[in-house]
Amino acid sequence: MTLRRIEPLAGEVGLYPGALSGEERQPNVGVIRTPQQTILVDAGSSPRHARRLMGELTARDYPPVSTIIYTHHHPGHILGAQVFSAARIIAHVQALPALRGLAAHPWTAALLQEDYRRGAVSPGRYEAMQRALHEVRELRVLPPTIGFDRRLTLFCDDLQVELIHVGGAHAPDSLIVKIPRLRVMFLGDCYAPPLNGEGTPLHQRLDAALLTRLLDEDYALYVDGHQPPYTRAQLQALRGEPG
Repeated sequence: MTLRRIEPLAGEVGLYPGALSGEERQPNVGVIRTPQQTILVDAGSSPRHARRLMGELTARDYPPVSTIIYTHHHPGHILGAQVFSAARIIAHVQALPALRGLAAHPWTAALLQEDYRRGAVSPGRYEAMQRALHEVRELRVLPPTIGFDRRLTLFCDDLQVELIHVGGAHAPDSLIVKIPRLRVMFLGDCYAPPLNGEGTPLHQRLDAALLTRLLDEDYALYVDGHQPPYTRAQLQALRGEPG
């Protein structure tokens, strides 16, 4: 087990970095600290992942987690939310039906296996939930408490946080999270391919049109769901542009 620490990005914004390979495949989790509250961008891939993050937050004396923002509905980004059950959860409205359905279903290892045999669970969802169920007897999916359509602005103490729906081939409910004052943007998996294209090299599978939209504004750091943070020049280079 690799112990991870919250890495500072800019001002009050940090990153709890994920793992790119091996048994611990985990997404990045954005951590936004204000004087009275902590906001998470995604919730982690499992309760164990989220408990490790909770330990980091406690050790560093972070305020309570008040808000979780789901960048999209895929289980690998939301299954840690049950650890932060007092937090409100925000997602795009297109995520609501799928997540409410997952939340209404009891998730034990036996029931998951039966659903997979019936074809009711996709291979990607089955793999993510099976990994999480190694750690708990029953998995709870927490649905959003707030849904929005195009844009939502949060005023968290003295920090403005902007949520914008961008969609994309990976998940139609994908949103990005901007912190304008600090010029940090969390991207989730919005420019990644559909799940069945994950074996394709990154530079061959980017959504170039969506990347163009992300670069329209002059942000300093761009954090996607799995890779180390990109500078603006690095993100431009992914699109084949000079920095």
